[in-house]
Amino acid sequence: MWRIAAGYLAMSLREFDALTPVELQWRLEQTLEREHREFTRLAQLACWVINPWLKPGQQLRADQLVGGRPLPPPDE
Repeated sequence: MWRIAAGYLAMSLREFDALTPVELQWRLEQTLEREHREFTRLAQLACWVINPWLKPGQQLRADQLVGGRPLPPPDE
């Protein structure tokens, strides 16, 4: 898990040691969710740019470009 925390989450060793495994999982899930939102916004921009040049039956939606959600919604 240290490789994920240091590389993907950009955490220091001190931050990593201060977290429990559950807290680390929450942080990873939120990072993935934030990344998914960023990709969705970028896909929406791409749709706005390209759709005027596509035929009405071929127009794209952002969810078609990004795909499904990376994680299920949290249980609350």
